[in-house]
Amino acid sequence: MEAINWEAVQAISEALGVIVVIASLIFVGLQVRQNSEEIRSSNYHAVTDSFNSWNLAVAESTELATLWRKGLDSYNELNGEEKIQFGFLMRAAFRIWDTLYYQSRHGTGDTTLWEAERKNVEVLFSTPGCRSWWREHPYGFSADLAAYIENSVLVKYPDIGK
Repeated sequence: MEAINWEAVQAISEALGVIVVIASLIFVGLQVRQNSEEIRSSNYHAVTDSFNSWNLAVAESTELATLWRKGLDSYNELNGEEKIQFGFLMRAAFRIWDTLYYQSRHGTGDTTLWEAERKNVEVLFSTPGCRSWWREHPYGFSADLAAYIENSVLVKYPDIGK
């Protein structure tokens, strides 16, 4: 009977250990990637659901649709109650954009959705009512979104004083 070569057994054990560790790391990496995709998908769905709810609320109410149009045309011509109601509509939309902007910048949201909505933000700011409302209410949103609006969107509209 031959003697057991313990050095060979130890080398094989170490090699098997390395293979198991590498396989485990690959598995964990795949799980993290899958989880990240699931989070992005869930966030995408949540944001689009929020926008759909907001859109349906305005679409189903002639009063809100009229207020929205009037507010975008001239926020300053709204009466006190209309300004409050228009402000809530604006804050609701901007909170969704704020969430979407955050998610797209931190890798938890879909960047293509932000790119599509970024265009909607810019269109909204092309209206004098939106710009006037923003000048009175730039607070309540992330510093990142506020900086984006101030530095990338509002610079296109120098007609409004700061």
